[in-house]
Amino acid sequence: MKNSYFYSITLFISFSFLFIQIFVSCSLGLESVGSVMLTRGIVGLGGTWLVHEFVRHIHRPLILSAGAFCQVGVFTILSLWRTDADLPLYYVVAGCWALAGAIWETLLLS
Repeated sequence: MKNSYFYSITLFISFSFLFIQIFVSCSLGLESVGSVMLTRGIVGLGGTWLVHEFVRHIHRPLILSAGAFCQVGVFTILSLWRTDADLPLYYVVAGCWALAGAIWETLLLS
């Protein structure tokens, strides 16, 4: 059972870097990669702290379900999205992805 969690986290992190490589650098250029990654890092840090606080009051399966829902939403947006110069959407997608990653990594690796 633990191996399936490890594989899912590895796949999740791989797709995260593909998002930065494909969507951000190809669509917006290399000058925007740093700010999108900074946004992802700040939201991930805040999300990890929030998960740590929520796990005291809410059961883990409910929080994991919220993370899965957020991740499915991100994948849906990425599959339907036509990339253009809609700059705020890149930050929203990176932030939602970081929030889902904070939930997955905090609860599955602890």
